[in-house]
Amino acid sequence: ESLSALRYGQKLALASGCQIRAQVNSTGYALSYAAACGGVASGSPVANPSGGDYAASNSQNVSVSPTLDVIFDSLGAAKGAANSASFAGGAFSLTVNLATGFIETTP
Repeated sequence: ESLSALRYGQKLALASGCQIRAQVNSTGYALSYAAACGGVASGSPVANPSGGDYAASNSQNVSVSPTLDVIFDSLGAAKGAANSASFAGGAFSLTVNLATGFIETTP
């Protein structure tokens, strides 16, 4: 779900031209607007197409370290100091390439 959220946030940034912030940590994931855009205030949660906010809690209590926190721009590129996170003690990881916005998973 975290991978899908990152991809959705990037696609929304491309389609809308708005900067989208994606955060993944041990409590779950969330998408929000990184700056005011089109009448939406900075920090406002992104709406999920199926209803509610585009966020979810970590109901399985999977360890996530460190926090992944990136902002996608209108070209799909990303910026942020925390562009990688490991799940379940390194069994799985997500990395966002800051130059291109490419989202990589391992294994």
